[in-house]
Amino acid sequence: MKKIKLKDVNGVLPIGLKLGGIAHSNFSFKPLTYSVEREMARVLEDSDTNTSAIGVDALLSVCLDEFAGVKNTSEDHRKTISNSLKQSYYADVMTMYLSLRLQEIGPEFYMNGYCPICNKPSSLVGDVGETGIDVPDDEKDLYREYKLIEPLPFRGNATMTSLQIGPNIWGTSYQGIDRFSDVKRRAILGAVRNVNGVEKSLIENDILAMRKKDMNALVNLIGEVNFGPEMVIGLKCGSCKKYETVEAFDWRYTFFFDLSSRS
Repeated sequence: MKKIKLKDVNGVLPIGLKLGGIAHSNFSFKPLTYSVEREMARVLEDSDTNTSAIGVDALLSVCLDEFAGVKNTSEDHRKTISNSLKQSYYADVMTMYLSLRLQEIGPEFYMNGYCPICNKPSSLVGDVGETGIDVPDDEKDLYREYKLIEPLPFRGNATMTSLQIGPNIWGTSYQGIDRFSDVKRRAILGAVRNVNGVEKSLIENDILAMRKKDMNALVNLIGEVNFGPEMVIGLKCGSCKKYETVEAFDWRYTFFFDLSSRS
């Protein structure tokens, strides 16, 4: 695995998408204008849910100028791109999302906080372009094997004993998440590539009896193969320039596509 910075991505996905045997690794954006934001709002209104993940979909499907071999010049093209996003890796979708923010708003990021050196509230300043992006060296980096601590019944008389884990697929793992309790479940369902050595995906009923210790271990393993952006930013006190801290991004559109974020 290697690490690059967001500012050096230059329209190349960290993993890439294969559709019909064809590999796609490049992306480009239209300018983010008021008319584009209005179109994004229309897409959100037509959606059944309104989660942060759906907002990412809506924004990218409207703003991408070209993605996965499709030039985005019509509503049909936008829908095709939206479907391709759902088949893409989390790493690639979030890299595009952060890249759009960097392109349209710039690297500056401000957050209200408290500086213990100044001993008062302060504006903390960060650089989105310095965000680290984990990139796999080759396809072998994308997968891990996991042997369950507690095997469990699997679809009839079979027993689930091992799983192959890969990077989360955006559409499976993040669509429709509106509660914290959904996160681990959806992450596991979106990461499993085979069961007991056979290519197969899981459904929710398959993991109802999974022990907590196996779920926790799987989520940790998924973290190793997810790659993509580190969703945190280094911040420095804008006054004394001495106090430094690291905070998680609030990546909801309302806050992230602004110069400042909530404290």
